[in-house]
Amino acid sequence: MRHPPLSRRFSQAVDELRSDSPGVRLGGVHAPADLADDAPAEYLPQTCIDAG
Repeated sequence: MRHPPLSRRFSQAVDELRSDSPGVRLGGVHAPADLADDAPAEYLPQTCIDAG
């Protein structure tokens, strides 16, 4: 399955955060994790932070 470019997916996630629907906003919260998983590691390394 082909994904849209990362920049477009990021913009869509930001738009979801503005939604009136709590379910859509929750999707916008989880979208950056999906983007990080799909990003090329050599360009966008992930950093994990335990905020708990």
